[in-house]
Amino acid sequence: MTRPRPSFTAILSLLVLTAVALCPIAGAQDCNAILEHGIFDKTSTDTLRIRTHTLINWLSQTEFKSFAEARDAGLKIGFPIDGIPIELGGYSRDNEWSQYQASLQTLDISDTKILEEFHQTVDAADQAIVNAWQVCILSRPGTVHTVAEMSDDPKRFTLLLIYSPVGDPPKAKIYDFVITPSSATCEPSVWTYWFWHTDVPSSGLILNCNRQTASDAIQFTGNTAKGPLTAKLPGIVPAVPPPPKTWHTEDKDGKQYVEYWAMDPNCMGHPERLSKTHRCQFQHTQIHIGASRDPFDTWNLYMDAPTNAQVYEVGCQHTGQNEMDDQGIPQGNTGLCTGHINGGDAEIRMYIKWKQLW
Repeated sequence: MTRPRPSFTAILSLLVLTAVALCPIAGAQDCNAILEHGIFDKTSTDTLRIRTHTLINWLSQTEFKSFAEARDAGLKIGFPIDGIPIELGGYSRDNEWSQYQASLQTLDISDTKILEEFHQTVDAADQAIVNAWQVCILSRPGTVHTVAEMSDDPKRFTLLLIYSPVGDPPKAKIYDFVITPSSATCEPSVWTYWFWHTDVPSSGLILNCNRQTASDAIQFTGNTAKGPLTAKLPGIVPAVPPPPKTWHTEDKDGKQYVEYWAMDPNCMGHPERLSKTHRCQFQHTQIHIGASRDPFDTWNLYMDAPTNAQVYEVGCQHTGQNEMDDQGIPQGNTGLCTGHINGGDAEIRMYIKWKQLW
């Protein structure tokens, strides 16, 4: 994280102060299930940007195979993630989870619109993760806990070694410590020689680490006098842009986008056939056409295709002897059938064909 980090002494003091107010969690709970994907900060003064960054960090690092698995993990800790956007970068959280996760890692969380989209979930997760983390650590004093946290830079991350001693000694000796791949490095160095060992003090140990490429998956393993060390950080897979959308005249099952309608040209015969998407306009124009001495009125029938569709063909045919000049005209997502009439009450049969972008 890019923010200043509170000392482990302050964190552990806060845990002790808040322990009485927290409901107990089963002693068998695995703290790593909470910690391995990052934690929310311990103060209520964090900005929405910082808290959103931490939630995205948690979501984007999970190794779950689907959104459903990630949702279940969140519910076990005590917060729902159903409030995150349904689609990111053109990918669905429900059907394209791995691509969705990659899109999470490329979000610009300085954008207030993006922050607002995550706001509801962030508020729910903030207290739930902190509470679960606090209670779990307090339920297992005398054990070393490990947390791997991402930063805004995908190549940089932090390894936190947390130790709350029970009696003497006030530190936990590190016997062995391995990072894979070997191209990843951490500062300060961890010494595990027979004559010199790095200790995890009661105030905790912070390692600032780098990986050669953001796609490198990092694994920490080791042992201390107070338990094993284990943490992992998945590699970041760049989001692959979805293929460009193209126009289709048929749906995904091969059914053509088409609709038929029959209506009286004077709009009076069957008003029950009219609706918001099926409209009629009768114009009392009384014009003369060609050599005819009969006055003609004008009729217009309108059919709307679905929103964002594009009408590309309109068919129009009169069925009586008093209609003429019928023609179909595409108008965006609307099909217009127009013509002239000098009396009678026959039907005009029309259809529209449209295409949709997907």
